[in-house]
Amino acid sequence: MSSARSFSWLPLGAMLALATVTMGWLLLDFAGRHTGMQPLDRVAGARVEVLEDSLGRKLLVSAEVAALPATAWKVWGSSGFASGPAPVVIWARVTVPNASDAAVSGMLSDVVRYADRVDLFMPGERRGEWTHQRSGEWTPMDEKALWGRETAFPLTVPAQSARTVYLRYEDPMAVWLELAWWPDGRMFHAAMLRDLIAEGCYFGLLLALLFYNAVVWVRTRFAHSGYYLLYLGGFIVYLFGTRSGFAALGWAFGSPWMEMAGTVALPLSGACLAEFMRRFLELPERLRGADRMVVVARTLMLVLAGAALIAPLTGHAGWLNAIVLGSTATHALLLVAALAVWRAGAWQGRYFVLAFGSLFAGVMPATVLINFLPLEEACRLVMVGAALEMLILSLAIADRFARLQQEKLAAQERAVAEAEQRRVIQEAYADELEHEVRERTRELAKANADKDR
Repeated sequence: MSSARSFSWLPLGAMLALATVTMGWLLLDFAGRHTGMQPLDRVAGARVEVLEDSLGRKLLVSAEVAALPATAWKVWGSSGFASGPAPVVIWARVTVPNASDAAVSGMLSDVVRYADRVDLFMPGERRGEWTHQRSGEWTPMDEKALWGRETAFPLTVPAQSARTVYLRYEDPMAVWLELAWWPDGRMFHAAMLRDLIAEGCYFGLLLALLFYNAVVWVRTRFAHSGYYLLYLGGFIVYLFGTRSGFAALGWAFGSPWMEMAGTVALPLSGACLAEFMRRFLELPERLRGADRMVVVARTLMLVLAGAALIAPLTGHAGWLNAIVLGSTATHALLLVAALAVWRAGAWQGRYFVLAFGSLFAGVMPATVLINFLPLEEACRLVMVGAALEMLILSLAIADRFARLQQEKLAAQERAVAEAEQRRVIQEAYADELEHEVRERTRELAKANADKDR
């Protein structure tokens, strides 16, 4: 390998491996440690039933729902979308048992937190009384049953008995129903605290990369650094929005604006990534074929960004999936271009191959195993791959600056060596000139002496 490289692959690989292990442990093990959580479909005696969509849309009063016959309900056996492509209102009847000899105060939660509004109705002690609690993305924090981004409700189940509650979901895009029961409320709060710590460290790393590259761009004003900065900022906005980060900050922000912000930020960041790749790898001058592929990818990203402005307003969640899949396909096109540049001999291409490979290493398992993995774990796999992509591209920029610095130092050394060589030549020429002057002086003196004689 060339001695002119600015990074040794051994410490670089060790650092990337450490970052991968650290983020994987934080997001997949530490944050994914939901000790004490029991999926309701696995709790003996628990029951989750939902109303048919056409009937659930019309009923808004809990008393009317409770009076429906048993034939109006259908058993909900697993997690997934609760009804058709664009549900508005979904009613669920949930029965939580308690076989112990003491009352249990736990938490009833939805593992996926993306519903706009969720209302819980529980029959009271007296006939006709109902206890009402509210949660969801559009619910102000002071009105939520539990402060934060989670959709969860405190629930007490008497000893040797069962508690039946009614949940009303409302969302113009889609409702994913995945209910869980936490018999010990303390375990629920501990798990949510681990989630916030892990994602706080994750987004702290991304913000550190963002600020570092902002400083680099301010000091250098290189065009490729500016496009990378835009890509990094757009992708952070997308990840932050899809992880309900606004709700974690205490803001009520839901559909369709949350989906619009995320699906616009994703393709726009991809378009900036494509332009960053063109300028960083000098594709127009180096490899015209790869440059055309990257231009096509950039154009597709911009078209997807325009579609994302109107897609959420249609109320069909399938548009969002199409935009995400389209962005993934254009990333694959960028990967092909990076491979072509690397094969053509550009050292920078290996960073793009490694970066896009890391992203797909997180995306592909989540896509292939989506029916076998919990949705939260699949999202965290994508988060790990995306963070590695951004980190590797930052290392590529740092490597380029290091190479530029080394080239500058080498040029200075060559200039000093050439100056020293010129000085030696000048000294030798001066010595030769002095010797010639002395010889000529001696000859003149001798000639004068001959003339005097």
